[in-house]
Amino acid sequence: MDVTVILVLIIVFCVTFFFMKQRKHLPPGHFRFPIFGSVFLLRKLAKQRKHLVFAEEAKRYGGIFRWYLGKQMFVVLSGTDVINEALVKKAEVFSDRPPRAGSAFASKGIAWSNYGNYWRELRRFTYRTLRDFGVGKTSTEEKINAEIAVVSEFLKTSKGQPVSVSALMQKLVANVIYGIIFGRRYDYSDPEFDRVTKLSNVLNSASPISATFFLPKFLAKYVNTRDAETEERRKKALDDMACYVSAQIEEHKATFDSNNIRDFLDIYLDTDRDSEDGKQSIINKESMFWVIVDIFVAGTETTKTTLDWAFLYLSEFPDVQKKCQEEIEKVIGGKPIEYRDRNSLVYVNATIMEVHRHCCMAPLNLPHCTSQDTTLGGYHIPEGTIIFPMQYSVSRDPKLFKDPEKFDPTRFIDSKGQLINNLPIVPFSTGPRVCLGEALARTEIFLVITNLLQMFNFSPENPDKPQDFACDVTQSLNVAVPFKLRVSKRW
Repeated sequence: MDVTVILVLIIVFCVTFFFMKQRKHLPPGHFRFPIFGSVFLLRKLAKQRKHLVFAEEAKRYGGIFRWYLGKQMFVVLSGTDVINEALVKKAEVFSDRPPRAGSAFASKGIAWSNYGNYWRELRRFTYRTLRDFGVGKTSTEEKINAEIAVVSEFLKTSKGQPVSVSALMQKLVANVIYGIIFGRRYDYSDPEFDRVTKLSNVLNSASPISATFFLPKFLAKYVNTRDAETEERRKKALDDMACYVSAQIEEHKATFDSNNIRDFLDIYLDTDRDSEDGKQSIINKESMFWVIVDIFVAGTETTKTTLDWAFLYLSEFPDVQKKCQEEIEKVIGGKPIEYRDRNSLVYVNATIMEVHRHCCMAPLNLPHCTSQDTTLGGYHIPEGTIIFPMQYSVSRDPKLFKDPEKFDPTRFIDSKGQLINNLPIVPFSTGPRVCLGEALARTEIFLVITNLLQMFNFSPENPDKPQDFACDVTQSLNVAVPFKLRVSKRW
């Protein structure tokens, strides 16, 4: 038999086989080729920002569409209604996390463990502990204000020269987290501080769609070399982070007093002591370590990134900056701004909401995974399907937001001058897996923006050149490319 005929028959058989294997009434989308998956879409994803690719695919297929990486099926959700149906109304089915075999964060801690008793108890315990250590209370606000004072002194000495505001924001936010976890803070010039914040940056650098999780290693490198290299760097950074946390634990042991719990590490030592006494609990040495890593990593990058975008927008839109400052002067005056003042600053709050909407820091959210067969929007969604609730589709929906590409805080203020709180922006996700650090992040963002605006004017490094709002394409978050601003004292 002719070789060409044989090859044609094999191709026809493979195509027929894979079509026949498709389950009943799956969402529309891309065909799965053997081994690789949706080859044509993968080529696009390797070259462009993933949420932008998916936004175009949603125009073609609708609010629910599928694609494949290897044998794994993914479903992308677009639009408020379908995302709410999955993450809120059907949360019991849509709240697992996807398997990340070999990943530096494989099914550990709060962020990546599955939705079940382990996750619930660990999250409940962590939330209660954070609250007891002052998150949402005056003590944490004092920590934030102390860091704002340090940043302010640095900005005063810049004398209008370009400053990396982003680097300052990262150290400000990181020191607040360190205070809660480790009961300490770093001097901003400490080399150890730089080392640890760089580890956090590496651990935050992974793509939510990595070929290394779903394809053989040699194929994963062929599909996306950068993903494989990033995952190796993350594993190394996690080892270094574990050594750092272990060193902090040893320091704490010397002064540990079970009757005087000072911070998260003391809780860690207390639970470790319980396990040595034979007590069995989900709250143990291993789980507490992963909680520390979760808070340490997630608690710095997301808040710092939001602050980066805020000051970029304020520098690019001086009229918005001026209106915020005028409202602060009128309502607060010259006294330090406290979190309890937030409800009286309508325009400032509208500006913060517009920052969240326009930058859309986590455009694909963290991926979810179905725990059983289910339906969504009339389509069959099999167990084990990885779900991307595309928040970007909500933030840029022209039906919800007129001129969605425009930065306009007034869209969140009604005709009576009141703040509109019911527009669907969810920067901290929604449903049971809403961000654990939401309260802390909101407090930091409000206090940093308002207190620094009260004291300083922010302008672009080059006033004659439009500000660059490009994103770092290597990040899964919408992280601004490195930038500098000029900062001048207001009085």
